[in-house]
Amino acid sequence: MINLIKIFGILTCLLFIILIFITKRNRNVFYVEYIILSLPFLNIDIINNINGFVFISILFFIFFYRNKLSVSKDIQFLNFNVLILLISVSMGLIVSEYGINQINIIEIIKLLCLIQFCKVLIEESIKDPIIIEKIFTNLKTLLIVSFFFLFMQLIIGPGFSISNLQNPNINSSDGIRYPSFFSDPQVYAQYLGVNVFISMISLNKSSNNEKYKNRALAFLCCISILLTGGRAGIIGILIAFIFFFLFIQFKIKIKFMILIALLIFLVFITKDYFILFKRSTDMDEAYAFRNSVWQDAINIFYKNPFWGIGIGNYERYAFYQLPNQVWLRENEMIVFDHPESGYLKILDELGGVGFISFFSLYLIPIFITIKNYFKSKDLNFILINAGIIVWVIGFYSTYSFGDIRMFVFINTIICLLYLKLKTKYQLEDINKYKMKNIIAI
Repeated sequence: MINLIKIFGILTCLLFIILIFITKRNRNVFYVEYIILSLPFLNIDIINNINGFVFISILFFIFFYRNKLSVSKDIQFLNFNVLILLISVSMGLIVSEYGINQINIIEIIKLLCLIQFCKVLIEESIKDPIIIEKIFTNLKTLLIVSFFFLFMQLIIGPGFSISNLQNPNINSSDGIRYPSFFSDPQVYAQYLGVNVFISMISLNKSSNNEKYKNRALAFLCCISILLTGGRAGIIGILIAFIFFFLFIQFKIKIKFMILIALLIFLVFITKDYFILFKRSTDMDEAYAFRNSVWQDAINIFYKNPFWGIGIGNYERYAFYQLPNQVWLRENEMIVFDHPESGYLKILDELGGVGFISFFSLYLIPIFITIKNYFKSKDLNFILINAGIIVWVIGFYSTYSFGDIRMFVFINTIICLLYLKLKTKYQLEDINKYKMKNIIAI
């Protein structure tokens, strides 16, 4: 099965090579869209722990990338934060007691590939804002693909997977937690929670049919997240809905309250089928263990407050310093590669400087767009931010960026949030022009 999975990964890369040679489209745009649409297969290692995303990105930037637009003035604060982030990553490895090895190099390459991916997405979208609409459409297509994997797992079992190794929390005495094309159901819960809101976005005045389709996707996300057993995902959705309700009109609030009431009723009468309501884990015991791991992580930060222990070094640190941080997978003892929290993982590996520069890339666009909402009254700003809130809450307990697919997905959403702000009026002008042409015809 592992060999078959690797074949899928190789074929995904070969298809990219063939298509980018023969395409007559803008190759930069083709690269971005291909990455998003083929995302389920891009976590598969191709050569020496190099996954499909990294392989395709390196190939693209060496042979096909063309810098067609300078947007340094438009994204000056992003460029500055990225520079500080790269400096802090470099300093962390220089001062690390473990030196530099293959894991560190691969993590840096992943980070650089993601930065370049975001750069291309931003450049091309500022040049042609219509691309933003295409990306949102592609993200909805990707969501439907995840539903296909989930449906097949409900019929065949979680063995229907494109992951070499699945998280042991999938199978338990309480039942099965379904991960779709991810390897961890908690990561899939984050993904679904974000998509509850992203799937409802319409950049133009859409037909009633499209609105119903968007709401249906959001409804399916809410149902599917119950199959993952992800508590943090559910909590994130509830808090994001509260945030969303603060900004919407009263009429829309009534509609959503009716939908939520319907969802609660359906869940109540079918709750015995969802593992989320059957999980018998002792909450106090689970929290006590997690709290001990968090305390260990905080102590690591106290010892390395500025530059951290080096990107990718948490597992190695735990192996030598924290013998209690191990878990069992297929009868093999595995050392923790993160401290049960995405925030503490980044804080420990990148230090305070890297932590601030890393998360400022996410927080600054959020604050800017919320402020802009009061001027534009564009509800799409709120929907995107609500989706990000779900991830922000889930990230506290699960380092979802360990899966390159989630790393790419969340950063794509952040780029679209920033681009939605920068290109709002460009899109309005383009759409007015299109309407004039239609009327003239």
